[in-house]
This record gives sequence, structure tokens and C-alpha cells, in this order.
Amino acid sequence: MLGGDLFPGHVGLAQEVIEQAVTNLGKHAKISSIAMDRGFTDGKLLWWLNKQKIIFYIPAKSSLNVYNWIFDISLHVFLKK
Repeated sequence: MLGGDLFPGHVGLAQEVIEQAVTNLGKHAKISSIAMDRGFTDGKLLWWLNKQKIIFYIPAKSSLNVYNWIFDISLHVFLKK
């Protein structure tokens, strides 16, 4: 296990922990997605996750434009069904 505390802002450590988990799982399982706190929102980490084909989920505050955008899209999609 890697030393140190993992909390928002420790983006480099977050990648190390994910890499270690992938190594530990080996061929037994695959990490296909990960849920993270907004504190881990970092372009380098998100780009790396995308390159690893790991889907990431980050909650959005209701005051952010992206929240309203996604909310509008989901309403549109669900109302069509």
C-alpha cells in the first residue's frame, strides 16, 4: 500500500492508488469505472483515466452550468420515452 492520506487535492497520489489497484487485480478483474469527489477534478488525471478506458463519475454542484446542461439533456431523453 502506498503511504499518505488520499484526499481531494492529492491528484498524483490518486493515480498511483488506481495504478496499484490495477496491478493488484491483475487478470482477476478490471476497473471499468471510478467515482471521485470533485476535489480530484484534474485534467491530467482525467486524461489518464480516459486513456486507460476507465469511466469516471464526478458529482456536479447544482450551481454549475454542467449540472443544468446534463439535467436538461436527461429530461429531454426521458420525456421522449
